[in-house]
Amino acid sequence: MEWSAASATKAYLETLQLWKTREPRSNEFISALAAGMKSKLIVEVKSSVSPSTLALATAAKHTGAKFVCILPEAALPEVKRESKDLGLTDVVKFKTYKIMKRLIFL
Repeated sequence: MEWSAASATKAYLETLQLWKTREPRSNEFISALAAGMKSKLIVEVKSSVSPSTLALATAAKHTGAKFVCILPEAALPEVKRESKDLGLTDVVKFKTYKIMKRLIFL
């Protein structure tokens, strides 16, 4: 793996902009790390909507990575709405836990 300072910086700054009205924490670091490492596949498994989802989506946007977010069905409407509001719907593929059951038995 090789580091891309340009991708890391772009993802960091864009993620920082996403949190204008929220308290920033580690999201900028997560986004910069994923983008800086030129990630090609990002998978996140969460029990609920999380700011890290949007941070990783921003990184995927900058690297052209495929980003799969696995959530319970109840969380999908909220995360899809938030992704749409931030213009990240074309970056994230949302899946439900049902896919995890199939992966466990492979």
